[in-house]
Amino acid sequence: MSGVRSISVLIATFNRAAYLRECLDSVLAQRRPADQIIVIDDGSEDDTESVARDYLQSVVYLRQDNSGKSVALNWGLEHVTSSHVCFFDDDDFMLPEALSLHCEALDLGPEAAYSYSPHLVFLDTAGFHIGDQANWQPVTLPQSADDGEIFFKTLEWGDQFLTFLQGMLIPATVVRSIAGFNDALLRGQDYDMMLRLAYAVPATDVGQATFVMRNHAGARGPARDRHSVEKRFEVWHRYDREIVLGYRSKLELADYLPSKGGAAATAAELSPKQRQDALVRRFRIMLSHGLFAEGMDDLRMVCEGMPLAAEVEAQVATVLLKATNFEHGHLIRNAIPMARSLRKIERRTGTGLPLRKLAFKGMYWSLIRSMKRKEVSNSSTLILAMLCLLK
Repeated sequence: MSGVRSISVLIATFNRAAYLRECLDSVLAQRRPADQIIVIDDGSEDDTESVARDYLQSVVYLRQDNSGKSVALNWGLEHVTSSHVCFFDDDDFMLPEALSLHCEALDLGPEAAYSYSPHLVFLDTAGFHIGDQANWQPVTLPQSADDGEIFFKTLEWGDQFLTFLQGMLIPATVVRSIAGFNDALLRGQDYDMMLRLAYAVPATDVGQATFVMRNHAGARGPARDRHSVEKRFEVWHRYDREIVLGYRSKLELADYLPSKGGAAATAAELSPKQRQDALVRRFRIMLSHGLFAEGMDDLRMVCEGMPLAAEVEAQVATVLLKATNFEHGHLIRNAIPMARSLRKIERRTGTGLPLRKLAFKGMYWSLIRSMKRKEVSNSSTLILAMLCLLK
């Protein structure tokens, strides 16, 4: 993909007038300027239109009735005149070298269709400015993937690999070839697009941050599914699970191996060790998205494949301990059915893995947090689940 390319930056926005100006200023400050900037106003009710119109000499402004981010970006795609697109968020800040770094990465990796980058974080607090480098924080999770692994690292997103759509430069033809954004998704549309891109074409890592993500307390989502910052993970998980379950149905078990199974096309052709490795990876993916029933089913099949390799046992222990130390409160409702499943797996498979002990330890730390926060309902649920594990 090396050579001359033009770039369109698309920004869908809804009631973010307070942030949009800083976002547009950062895009306009690129050392390698964008060839086209399109703002799609998804029916904002604040001063968004007034802010956008201050930039009409440099920006194409489109406005629609509130229909969601997917519909807005798909409409923006119809107006793209460039070879490549960057889908940027209205509350984030593009670093000055971003577009030039993406172009350089594509030049150095001509076999890749698109580029992706790490990011920095800005905690939006009164008196601080997103453009001030002193206020940027690094991200501790891995933000790059080995060649051929970006799809599954994205599928495990949040545990192993963390990048975002606004840190990507993508050929417009590729986006159109996979039918643009899924307009049935009111949330999670970026994640869905990232997965479909990674599944369809190869990518290359820019290797350094290209944008600053603003962490703020503002409302999220379109008018039909508007929610507070406290509810963002619960709502995101709702859409996220639908996306991940689609791939669970679509993929062969052999696909979960690091090399996508090599020559093996079906689970029947896998060796016992390959089957364990594939199941453990799928188990890890399911639990990372709060898909506990599916994860427990995978764990049962792993334990039925006794004896287990030592590294498989270690992976299961790590994943189970983390998953039962519930990071988000809305996942705690799964604690009791999960405890019951673990009891059945231990008894029916005769596994030597201390499944209930590991889960008890994870739930204990989750209980401590819930009690400190005085979350009576969550604490009661965890206590009942832990008692179930002891039976």
